[in-house]
Amino acid sequence: MNFKSRIFLIVTGTALFLILSGIGLFLSINKPLWTDEIHTADIALVECSYGQIIKGVVSGEANNFPLYYLIQKAVMDITGYEFIQDWRGEHFLFDPAGQIILRLPSILFISLTLTLVLFIFIISKQPLTGVAGFLLTLSSYMTWAYWAEARPYALWYCLTLLHAALLWKSFSEKKLKIAPLTIIHWLLALTSILSLAQILTAAATAAILKKADWKKIPVLISPIPVILFYHFKGFSPRPILTGNALELLLIAVPPEWLLILLINLAFILRKPASRPDQTFYLLLAGMFFTAAAIIFMSFSNDISRQGALLHYRHFIFLTPYVIISLGSIFNNWWKNRSNGLLSSSNIILFLLTLTTINGTRTLLLLYEHIIFIF
Repeated sequence: MNFKSRIFLIVTGTALFLILSGIGLFLSINKPLWTDEIHTADIALVECSYGQIIKGVVSGEANNFPLYYLIQKAVMDITGYEFIQDWRGEHFLFDPAGQIILRLPSILFISLTLTLVLFIFIISKQPLTGVAGFLLTLSSYMTWAYWAEARPYALWYCLTLLHAALLWKSFSEKKLKIAPLTIIHWLLALTSILSLAQILTAAATAAILKKADWKKIPVLISPIPVILFYHFKGFSPRPILTGNALELLLIAVPPEWLLILLINLAFILRKPASRPDQTFYLLLAGMFFTAAAIIFMSFSNDISRQGALLHYRHFIFLTPYVIISLGSIFNNWWKNRSNGLLSSSNIILFLLTLTTINGTRTLLLLYEHIIFIF
């Protein structure tokens, strides 16, 4: 890539990021803060020092992993924002300054995720794949659910997208990118307990497929003691499942997306040599196994047991891996258009992801945002 091309990508990428950030700000302006956001700002950030957050002593929060809280507290200190002190436990609270400042990290992380998913493929000389990945991410319910919400999920979403992209690139080039992957693993380790499964699955996949020297695997899993430290330091009860787990899972990974994966998996099994990056499916299998383990651990008939209800946010980590995989499928379809059946299936299903269950659910969420705005 020559100098002019790099400058063009930087300028257009920055412009897109700013436009997307503007959309996030617009969503936040008239959407009131709700209980969980208020609780985090009022207790976890106002009452805790940086030292306490780093030590994992985050008052009243089940998730005590520090990275998001450190970022949000830094934003509050830099802007000089002070949270309204007369909160009386209302479910919604209108605070114009807080609606922007408290949500600013999430706005930027979702905007960065959308920008990255486009330009990761463009840099890999797959512009059409980048557009497809961008549209899939933009159509995802998880994108809009956490674009304007002062909670850690947008950060986790963004880091997972980077993790998925690095692994996809590594598997395609048959060479594991140890240094950047290790950095992402450490950032994930400071964000969520479920990063333990992400890190172990990535390392196990690399080891099984011999993408990395065995001596380098310990480097990839080096953040695990940190994850365990914060897990046992904090209060992390098992979530409770009281409804339909499949419905929650299908919000993170719509049925149309799963259908595309299964159809293409059938073609891979039929002609394994035709897909050089087919190994990404092994990583996906590990991530879905993690989701199944979360569901299994959440089964409970005792609703009085202490803990939060199992929610679709617990499966948000699946979405970026599936998006990168679908982008890869789209790229391979474009390269092998001679396969009429596979091409037709992918085109139809790709359009369905933007217009049917997934698209309808996302539009309903956007309608809720519009109600708040107008």
